Amino acid sequence: MKKNQFIYAFLLISSFFLNSQNSNKKDVHYFIQKGLEYHSSIKQAKFEINKYKNLQLEAISVFTPKINGITWLAPMYTINKTDDIYQTQPDFNTWGPYYHLNLEFQQPVFAFTRVISGIKAAQQGRKVAETDVEIARWAVAKEIRTYYYGVIFAKTMMKTVELADSILTNALKEAKKSIEEGKTDVTEVDLDKLNYFYSQIPINKSFIEKSIEQAQMALFLSTGEKLNDSDIPDIFDIEIADLKDFEYYKGIMFAERPLFKKLNFGINATRHLMDLEYKSMLPILFLGGYIKYNAAPTVYLHHNSFMSNNYNTSSATGRGVDGGFAAGLFWQFDPLKSVARGLQKKADLDKLLELKNYATEGFPVQLYKTLSDLNDLKVKIYHLKDAIQNAQSWMFFAANAYAIGGGEAKDIMEGLAAYVKSKTDYYMAIYDYNKLLGELCEIVGIDVTLK
Repeated sequence: MKKNQFIYAFLLISSFFLNSQNSNKKDVHYFIQKGLEYHSSIKQAKFEINKYKNLQLEAISVFTPKINGITWLAPMYTINKTDDIYQTQPDFNTWGPYYHLNLEFQQPVFAFTRVISGIKAAQQGRKVAETDVEIARWAVAKEIRTYYYGVIFAKTMMKTVELADSILTNALKEAKKSIEEGKTDVTEVDLDKLNYFYSQIPINKSFIEKSIEQAQMALFLSTGEKLNDSDIPDIFDIEIADLKDFEYYKGIMFAERPLFKKLNFGINATRHLMDLEYKSMLPILFLGGYIKYNAAPTVYLHHNSFMSNNYNTSSATGRGVDGGFAAGLFWQFDPLKSVARGLQKKADLDKLLELKNYATEGFPVQLYKTLSDLNDLKVKIYHLKDAIQNAQSWMFFAANAYAIGGGEAKDIMEGLAAYVKSKTDYYMAIYDYNKLLGELCEIVGIDVTLK
């Protein structure tokens, strides 16, 4: 009894230790998270949001006070009064300053919903930019899955090639030994066949090494990190995902897919822009005022209603400030231009509506095909496991038979080819399945691998 308890405790601790080791590995979700923080395309898409924030502020700024002004300080010669109230006498020998200030104030009060349309268009445009960020994130996540599983697929295939290398090396060694001892019917022709296939091993290794290097570089460019050998899972298998049926994902897709949300926001933004063009014919009610101050001490004032003094603003006591305020309407009435630009936006709106109709019909087809391909790959992976076992038995039996003189070189090669092909097909199916999960995530707008 104590012995059984000890064994159970040992197995439990061993299982915990192994799980802890696996949990510390940097999996695909780790690299996806790194990519979402690191990738340039996401950062670029985020900058576009700021543009629409500023456009929204620009639309709001219509209601903020406007001040236009000009001021200067210039030299001015002397202008003296004469005994004749209608005459002046310039004196170019004496100069002084000439002060000028002119300010205009405008405060829009009511724009007949023009500004509201502009603000709403900017708000919807900002949402379009935000969905562009989501689209970029899902595209990056799919891209990283391709690179991550590409590295694992290539490294796993390297093990298969190394196994083939070992089998061929052993078969050649035993065959040469048997020929030297005269214990077999193996001929030099058989050896040449084996040597030919053996010469293909370095070529395949070189191709796989190049594939690993390219996938690692692509992964580094997307995430800033490479996949270490210690982080490669012991068994290359399909990513865990509790897949649902078509109707389940269809409902989620139309609610969550960024591309579909982008179409809706784009349609709303275009509607508001179209309204804004038509409303450009409407006036803007505003309050306005001005302040004017001119002063030139070297120009003496004339108290003559028929003589203008542009160098000094006058008041009852002499030089002073002039000003006033009023309410008014600002109107740019160009109906032909407004209607033409409104119809341009209407054409853009019709185009987006048609695109939405196409997406409404096309997205479900895309979803259905992806789910069907995933199910087909699952079935393929299941049956390829049996194919690998059969091919492996065939390969080892043929190698052993050849080594003792009971088989032919072609038996080894056929068995080895069947084994390598079944392994390649198996791991390629797993690679395609995991890649396709990334595409499904992009289609429905949620991570289907997370519970």
